[in-house]
Amino acid sequence: MKNIFLFLLLSLFFSNSLIAQSDTIHKNDKEAYHLFFVHKKTLDTLVSKSKHLQLTEENFLLLCDLFKIQHPRFVLKQAILESGNFKSNVFNNTNNLFGMKRPGARRTYALKKKYKLNYACYESWIHSLADYKLWQGNKTITGNYADYLEKRSFAEAKDYKEKLK
Repeated sequence: MKNIFLFLLLSLFFSNSLIAQSDTIHKNDKEAYHLFFVHKKTLDTLVSKSKHLQLTEENFLLLCDLFKIQHPRFVLKQAILESGNFKSNVFNNTNNLFGMKRPGARRTYALKKKYKLNYACYESWIHSLADYKLWQGNKTITGNYADYLEKRSFAEAKDYKEKLK
């Protein structure tokens, strides 16, 4: 039954082209971001079809693949760290896998409400993962992903890279 569900989920994704296919789109390319955001209904469909899909490492990686998130295994480590192994108060109150703040300028899947300290709130963990994709963008990320996160000032902790090893 689980394999049938995953097949249907993959079929739905590929039939609706949720993510722009180009790996050479620049982060500031408004059209690429627009393409992703316009297909929010597709994401909503994925969410509604996968409401029973629990947050597991397998399901997380499956959705990373569907959303074309780069460095998925590293991103999984990041989500585990940021969410306190999916048990932190912030995660339990916001479905926020990554401790993301509510963005001011970029497109987002975050709800309009905010949690303490301006943490973004999401309808589901799947929306949080999709928002991470928006943050990550479509430009190919080469090199060490921890260095990329540091360059983009993702974390406040000085030892963030060490924690993710």
